Amino acid sequence: MKPRIRKKVRVALLLAALVAFFAGTYVATALLFESNTNLSLLARKVDSNFSATLSAAEASPLEVRKNYVRKHNGTLSWEQIEVVVTLDESQSMYSLSKSLQHGLDIPATTVREERRSRGALHKELQLSVYFDDLPIYQMLLRQKHIVSIPKEEVEEQRPKVALIVDDVGYDVRRALELLNLRRPMTISIFPQLKHSRHIAEVAHEMGYEIMLHLPMESGRHLRRNPGFISPDMNDKTLRWMLEKDFESIPHVAGVNNHQGSKMTCDRQAMMRVMTYLAEQNMYFIDSRTTSESVAYQVARSFGVRAAENDIFLDNEKNIEYIKGRLELLMEEAEHKGKAIGICHVHPATMQALQDMFSIMDERGIELVYASQLVN
Repeated sequence: MKPRIRKKVRVALLLAALVAFFAGTYVATALLFESNTNLSLLARKVDSNFSATLSAAEASPLEVRKNYVRKHNGTLSWEQIEVVVTLDESQSMYSLSKSLQHGLDIPATTVREERRSRGALHKELQLSVYFDDLPIYQMLLRQKHIVSIPKEEVEEQRPKVALIVDDVGYDVRRALELLNLRRPMTISIFPQLKHSRHIAEVAHEMGYEIMLHLPMESGRHLRRNPGFISPDMNDKTLRWMLEKDFESIPHVAGVNNHQGSKMTCDRQAMMRVMTYLAEQNMYFIDSRTTSESVAYQVARSFGVRAAENDIFLDNEKNIEYIKGRLELLMEEAEHKGKAIGICHVHPATMQALQDMFSIMDERGIELVYASQLVN
């Protein structure tokens, strides 16, 4: 065969091999994405690889906790696996991280390593595994120093977060989805709605704290909910409406305001409300729908246990936005020791909460009821 012909043959074979390679890669990727469950299977394969590396390690971890979190991206839906591995001070999480990454033999996956520190008691290193920039697996390595601190003191030092879920009462199905999250939350229920009493009864039986979500005058042309109170009401009418509101919801421990930007700025009006709440031994959370509110100060002056909302979590019904706000709430709690966040019974909020609960656990944040953070 002539040299020129042989050269053409080699080029043709090389091109054919490249076409076959890229076609195979494309088909493999297409097959992965044509079924939502394949991303979940890939996450399980990563988990199997990492578990084998952990089993082969010189010393066993002190604790391994695993959680499955539902993720969405367009039409794709999969289960991301989140694992927390606790090591003692004799084990190097950096060496273990290298072993884990070296043992991961899965094409098209990338690993990102982030080193963090959570105070003097422990350090953390997070490994996140991605396929085509989609997060499929996360492992948090935590290394704790063995110190002798009484359990009661450790619990007392943990940052505390109270989540108040507003606007409950219209939709039973959504309320049940919320309650099935089964985490300490204060459920704030609208009064005098068809489902208010039933939801309160179910929530109370499941161990949740019940709050009356009291509609107040906003000063704007907004929809007025049943049970609405206004500064223009005389004492008799105001007290009658408050009594009707409380009669419509059993097991109420406290109150927060729905809207109320006008009423919470009216000192005389809030004095009349706090007189009634003091008689009922109720606590009050100022939702802070306006920075001009005097509700908290008036409540304290009347001996009513009270606190203020720190952050509204879901002004935008977007999962990533809400998760970002939850991150701010956690930082507030870590800075002050406690924080209160208000959200609403909405699908995006419930998904964001479900995604973030494990992160709260990892950071040592304790979820409590609103009554535990009032003064």
